[in-house]
Amino acid sequence: ASENGKAKVDWAYLSYDITPETTIQAGRRRLPIYAYSDSVYIGYTLPWVRVPQDIYGWEVGAYNGANIRHTRSIGDWAVSGTLFAGQEISKDNDEMRNIYYGTRVDDSWKDIRGGIVDLSNDIFSARVMYMENKIDMTVYAPSEDLSQYGTHQRIIGLSATLDYNNWLVRAEANRFIRPALDYQSSSWTATVGHKIGQFTPLVGYSSYKEKVTESYTDAQIDNTTFAAVRWDFRKNMDLKLQWDSVKESSTYEFTHNSKMVTITFDMLF
Repeated sequence: ASENGKAKVDWAYLSYDITPETTIQAGRRRLPIYAYSDSVYIGYTLPWVRVPQDIYGWEVGAYNGANIRHTRSIGDWAVSGTLFAGQEISKDNDEMRNIYYGTRVDDSWKDIRGGIVDLSNDIFSARVMYMENKIDMTVYAPSEDLSQYGTHQRIIGLSATLDYNNWLVRAEANRFIRPALDYQSSSWTATVGHKIGQFTPLVGYSSYKEKVTESYTDAQIDNTTFAAVRWDFRKNMDLKLQWDSVKESSTYEFTHNSKMVTITFDMLF
């Protein structure tokens, strides 16, 4: 979607296969922080209406840089490793303006570097991600200087999936750490579903929590319970109905307690 006639580009890259097992990509890609980072906007690939909001979503979602991926088969297992590096400069960041500061914020993630290991077979898959970067954030506040420069950040991500017979399980956890700000956040989600003919009912839970420390007291703490049913009425189409209940116990008002019902129609073409 575009706002004010300007497209927000998350993908624009070139790929080159050095060997059948090794690929280099350069350009602009989604940041691979999450298990569904590459398909977060492609609803048909998701078991839910949307990715769990307590774990997904940060002010920066893409980067300009390069990555190299190597894949091997070991028996019934496919194993791949990826290294990536780059940076992202986000001017007048929408999330930081609308959610936190109410004014213009330029948010730059520099020296991004990290790695991913994926392991999968026909039933089970697991993913481990580690990333580091530095953050320069300029806040155009009229009365006080809230800007931060050179903030070091570490991100750790774990995820696993299980598809056995008609059962599906999805689980993911992340941790964000900014030592200089005495900041830590942890989030996790789990979903269980069962396919019955063309229908897949599922239930799940997600949680986001920021650690309260001596110098960081404005913690956001919330969780979501959700239930959904997916109807695959054609091989390239689905209809989903989802109910979400959000509970908040933050030290300041952020999301409030809320409930939501969503209906979506997805189509691949």
